[in-house]
Amino acid sequence: GNTRMASIMRGPGGSGEARGGPRSPGVGGDDDGVGEKRRRKRSLKDRENKRFEHILLKRKAKAISELLTPVVTKLWEMNDTQYGNPFRMVVDRNNAPTLGIPDYFDIVSKPMNLTWMREKVKKHEYQNVAAFEEDLKLMVDNAQKYNPVGHGVHTFAQTVLDKYENDFRVAEPLLSEDEVL
Repeated sequence: GNTRMASIMRGPGGSGEARGGPRSPGVGGDDDGVGEKRRRKRSLKDRENKRFEHILLKRKAKAISELLTPVVTKLWEMNDTQYGNPFRMVVDRNNAPTLGIPDYFDIVSKPMNLTWMREKVKKHEYQNVAAFEEDLKLMVDNAQKYNPVGHGVHTFAQTVLDKYENDFRVAEPLLSEDEVL
């Protein structure tokens, strides 16, 4: 039984050498692989937890997008009498001169617009409402930094922010585990 198995495992003379020499550290040691199994099991559990967290984040982002879709649509549909909705337009280094704002990037370091925000909503890139609000405030701040007080775009930027804060703002959803799963 067990005695025979122990002598086979130890090798001739019970010296702890197994068929051909001394044992390598960590191989066939005192725990007979139990520690390695525990480490693998822990590693698997860590991977499963990370995978579960990733799934929860994706589902939360999807829920946030569903909440923000009507908001970004309302912001998109807003129009100024003189400028339409200038926040739908993507301003980049290539088109800024054509748009009559060649110095835009001398003043604005991080542009933001409703086109990018709408795309982020569609692609479930916002992890929370606060991130959406940060982009909205960045867009407004950029417009007010570039356009002087009294300029139509400066005024419209404030109108967009006020409309959001007073009429469109949504609360961060409190999702239970059942709602997320």
